[in-house]
Amino acid sequence: MRENSNDPAPKDLPLPDIPTLIHRCMKVEEDRNLSDNSMKELRRYLNEFLAYCQSQGISSAEELTPSFLKTNADQRCMDARPTLKKAMVR
Repeated sequence: MRENSNDPAPKDLPLPDIPTLIHRCMKVEEDRNLSDNSMKELRRYLNEFLAYCQSQGISSAEELTPSFLKTNADQRCMDARPTLKKAMVR
């Protein structure tokens, strides 16, 4: 429950841009003491995702759709084993 009733509800706040969300995600995982290798892989994956978003003109989480995310997963997994795609969609 919110302490200040004058604060806007989360649904009223605009979603930040994708780079900001990636930064927040990395901070959360860092605070969880994720291993160095896991952080490296997460950073690599998120940077690839950011590049894909930028190449498609997507700059905000509000613009992400299930179709866009599926296309991204399909493209990432074209030459990969089926387990990578299964891990991405879970």
